[in-house]
Order: sequence, then structure tokens, then C-alpha cells
Amino acid sequence: MPGCHVTDQQMRLFMTLRQTHPVPVAAAKADISQATGYRLRTDPTLPSQKKTARGRRRADPLADISIPRLFRC
Repeated sequence: MPGCHVTDQQMRLFMTLRQTHPVPVAAAKADISQATGYRLRTDPTLPSQKKTARGRRRADPLADISIPRLFRC
């Protein structure tokens, strides 16, 4: 499913199924895409054990500018 993160449970299921099924079949049974299956095959680290993405590298240059109430979402 596009846009959804792979869970630890999906990863464990995929790795178990991969032992007896080809990657496309194991990925389909674990409810992940075939491309994600091939990517997970090369990096077997569970998603919860991976480092989180870094935040902003530098301060937002427009943070101090006030936006009129009319243009706010």
C-alpha cells in the first residue's frame, strides 16, 4: 500500500514466508509491494530498530515572518 510504513509484524511475516516462497509471493502474502520485498531482502533490520530520520539541517529562514490571518490554512 503506497505511503504506509512497513510494520515489524509485516517484516517478520515476510522473512518467514521468504524461506519457502519466492520474494513476489512472500511480499504479496505480507501485504507489501514486490519492490519493498526486494529492498527488505537486502536489509533485514526491523523497522523499529532503525534510526529515525534526521530533522531539519538548518533553521527555517522564514520562521520569523508573520503570515496574515487571511492566508493561513
